[in-house]
Amino acid sequence: LDFDSSGCTDESACNYDGDAESDDGSCYYDEAGCTESVSGDCEAAGGVAFFTAAGCVVLATSDDFLAQCEELGVEESILSACLDAGGPEAECAGLAAAYGFAFGDDCAAAIAAAVSDDPNALCNLAGSIAEDTFDDCNDLAASGCAETCADPVVAGCTDEAACNFDSSANEDDGSCEYEDECGECGGDGSSCVPGVFGLILNDDGNLDVTYDTEAPIFGFQFNISAVSITGASGGAAGDAGFIVSTSATTVVGFSLTGAFIEAGSGILTVLTFEGSGEACLTDIVVAE
Repeated sequence: LDFDSSGCTDESACNYDGDAESDDGSCYYDEAGCTESVSGDCEAAGGVAFFTAAGCVVLATSDDFLAQCEELGVEESILSACLDAGGPEAECAGLAAAYGFAFGDDCAAAIAAAVSDDPNALCNLAGSIAEDTFDDCNDLAASGCAETCADPVVAGCTDEAACNFDSSANEDDGSCEYEDECGECGGDGSSCVPGVFGLILNDDGNLDVTYDTEAPIFGFQFNISAVSITGASGGAAGDAGFIVSTSATTVVGFSLTGAFIEAGSGILTVLTFEGSGEACLTDIVVAE
């Protein structure tokens, strides 16, 4: 037997051989919508040294055959497979001896050489098995000629920590949402804020932060998006003597003397800003 370094050199083929130096025309491809029409785990058609009838030979790189090879050695496992497939004893013995001589106990190398379209190969692969014989992936898998079918893609949230986790999803689509501090799925933390707060663009071109609460306010913090805050002054916070500090996105107001803003409604503070956009008030925290 002449075992050269030829094989399937197309990486998209089911039987791509990364060790092959030249292509021998043996490539076969995905059929019937399966990930592996004639899979790498079970599969050959044709015969063992031309002695088997048409159909699948569970040999090739199947786990069972590999385990048998590692236990018995290349020669004995090849002999057993050939005889089980109906091959004449003398010719099976010659075939097994040739494989044993060429590969010793190197099962992986023996299997790689055994599975090809070479007429001397132990199993002749047939890439058209799925196309010619089976109508769909499930029929192919049920036949034993392939072990895996492509799972349908189900897009959704795959993070179990998310509040909208989808146990049926196998591909994350970026839709995961999480509970905010108020326990709301995908919320911004504002649903449990005592009172109603808002933003209004005033006649001076500044932002009035409005409030409407049923309890006094002893301190507050919130974020502003889309614009850059440059300062805060006035409003009920100014009247109460609050210290109001700002960054480009955050406003914090509090009193060092225990002063508070009476329950009611009005303008909490007035913000100056730079930039343009649809400003939003988020992440509101109020100390009562």
